[in-house]
Parts: sequence; structure tokens; C-alpha cells
Amino acid sequence: MRSTIRLATPEDVPRIRKLVPGDQDLTIAPGRRYVLVLDAPDGQLAAATAVTLENERGHLGFLAIAPEFSGEKLEDRMIAVAEALCSAFGCDTLDVPRNRLVTPQASVNAELHSPAPHR
Repeated sequence: MRSTIRLATPEDVPRIRKLVPGDQDLTIAPGRRYVLVLDAPDGQLAAATAVTLENERGHLGFLAIAPEFSGEKLEDRMIAVAEALCSAFGCDTLDVPRNRLVTPQASVNAELHSPAPHR
């Protein structure tokens, strides 16, 4: 599958909700927390993940792969981009939890938004 992993936008929320079950945090905080998505050819999402940056460590929050794309190594691609994002912000480690994969069943209750910048 050839497609670009990109930052999620508020317009992606309905598609993320279809892919990511439970009460996953979809908040974006520039320089601190990002939600990344991979578009599928049919207009849905093939994958989504959240990355939080804390000091010199990055943390993978969740990683969801649409069932129809299992076996296409999307997990490896999403983690590689998360690692590159961490590196770009000066993190030298990405914590990847053992139980990182989630399956698309329940809806996500959180809204994707970027907070207003502080002055």
C-alpha cells in the first residue's frame, strides 16, 4: 500500500472513531502530542496512532490498523514515522507498549482538537 502518513485534522475525527475503539485521547498539542493517520484507498483510514513527547522520550499511545490492511506491515511504518517525529523533537527513545494494537469496534469519545496557543 502506497500512501503518506500525515498529521490528523479535525475532519479525520469520524474516520478515527471508526478505527480506534474505546476512550482514546485524540488531543493534539503542538510540540507535545500528535495523532498520525494513514489514508486508505477507499477514503477511510488504514491506520492511526498517537505520539506524546515528554522531555527526551516519546510514548506511543495507541496504534490501530484496519483489519483489511493487516499483514501489510503498516504497524512498522507507523512506528517508524513516530520514531522520526520523536527524533525531530530531540527525543532519543520511543516507548512502544506491548499491547499497542487496538481493533476497530467501539467509538472514540474524545474530540480531536488543537488548543489555542498560550500567550
